[in-house]
Amino acid sequence: MERRYEPLGEDIPPVWLALLVPPRKDFAAVDFLKRKGLMAFAPSVTKVRYRRGVRNELRLPAVPGLVVAKFTRAPQWEALRSRRIVSGVLSQGGLPVALREDQVRRIDGLSAALAERMRCKPGDMVRLAHGPLAGYLVEVTAVRGSKAICTALGINVVLPVDEVEDAKDA
Repeated sequence: MERRYEPLGEDIPPVWLALLVPPRKDFAAVDFLKRKGLMAFAPSVTKVRYRRGVRNELRLPAVPGLVVAKFTRAPQWEALRSRRIVSGVLSQGGLPVALREDQVRRIDGLSAALAERMRCKPGDMVRLAHGPLAGYLVEVTAVRGSKAICTALGINVVLPVDEVEDAKDA
């Protein structure tokens, strides 16, 4: 019979660690760590996709494979690896690297920074995401709130900002 080890050991001073997780396990790892009483997050962005005319919002990892957690009890690495929750930890010289609070805030703010960078501004060239002109490259002439005003075939078209894709990404 295989013995299941507890993933957390004795109490330690609080320390933030950057964990490496298996592919597509970012949010599952965060949920597991939160159930064990830890503060944990995976930087993420929300992307809007249209499939068969239906709008879907997807929460995707901003940095796939990275989870940040604040440990108040000693991590038992073998137990975490055996449960396929964690595949590694950011380390130097064989020792985990503790993150400072300002580094954690920067990583946590990464989601907002990426979302802000994805917004379009006047003068940007963007692709229309869907509709009869899907795929057309157009110029943004103005942005008002969540609406982008684009010039398509000599006509000003008002679209929600999330219905256009940055031409560099497309």
